[in-house]
Amino acid sequence: LLDGNEKFIWLQAAAEMNRLAEESAISIIGSAGSAASATKKLFVLPSLAGGGKANETALRYAEWARLVDQEKTVSGVDFCVKTAVFNALDDSDRYDSTRLIKIVPSYAYRNRRMTEKELYKEMATNSENWEDFRQQTVGDRDEEMIGSLHAEVLACHGLPKLDKFTNTDAVCYFVCGPYAFATDVIDGFCSPVWPSKSRRACIFPLFYAYQELYVGVFDDDGVGQNDDFAGRVVVDVSRLRPNSEYDVYLPLRLYRNTYVKQPRGVIHLRLRVEWYNEKKAVLSYLKLPKKTKHLGNSVTVNCADLKSFRNVVLTVQGKDVPGRWKQLVQKGIQREMKLYKFVMQVRLC
Repeated sequence: LLDGNEKFIWLQAAAEMNRLAEESAISIIGSAGSAASATKKLFVLPSLAGGGKANETALRYAEWARLVDQEKTVSGVDFCVKTAVFNALDDSDRYDSTRLIKIVPSYAYRNRRMTEKELYKEMATNSENWEDFRQQTVGDRDEEMIGSLHAEVLACHGLPKLDKFTNTDAVCYFVCGPYAFATDVIDGFCSPVWPSKSRRACIFPLFYAYQELYVGVFDDDGVGQNDDFAGRVVVDVSRLRPNSEYDVYLPLRLYRNTYVKQPRGVIHLRLRVEWYNEKKAVLSYLKLPKKTKHLGNSVTVNCADLKSFRNVVLTVQGKDVPGRWKQLVQKGIQREMKLYKFVMQVRLC
């Protein structure tokens, strides 16, 4: 539904924090023309004259914007590109209910086909297969477990086409502490969906409240071949409320410290944190990881092969791996320094 467009999310967040002016946010970003032209500038809606896929994309953007801004906290503009009023509970026009799609992975759905609407309903149900890392030990660490993180990937939307002749064969990598998890490969979709019977869910043990969850999306190119990196997201576990389920869309990024204008799509995650002892979770900020004989203070992730190791590194570090020079990173630092210089000049004036 998002198709990688996140501009309206930032406007909504700014409105909730009272960081916008009294006038409409659309009139600020858009030109001095009509509200319709400003809306098109903000969302870059394709023309409806072409019909087909462009028409579906335009309707999808309009519906998404209308649902986000139901209380009109951002703008008074009506984000609707046709006269009919959208019903948030009626999803009959949102998904294709006629074309049958072959469901993958085939080992879980043998010779099974579903419509797009049925597939999304199957995706939303609880996962049947969980990879539980709570009973596994890594090296000679014997730290006390203070909680657990339940993580599921449900879908990705608007992934870039990384192969020349075929669509993206998406696979996700989860890394949390010394544990790593890889999902099933969904072949041939730029907006892949992981149904409930697929390998998509895992449970990580938590030893410190400041741990982070790293999720990377790749285009699988087969055994022995380096996978194409689509993007990554980082989730700060301490920001999640315990015993609450989060169903979130997060934008994918290639770099940690460098902004890239080209959209990389979004990932749909479902997360839940459970603390066994909240007092120990708070006190975990005061202690460092235990020093062991073999690993010292470092955190080591066991990888099955070189391909898995490379994917784990990109998931944790992004493309700006420490110690590796990249021209894009240098340009990002130069833009940042120019911005600091400009801010200092304005303040001195």
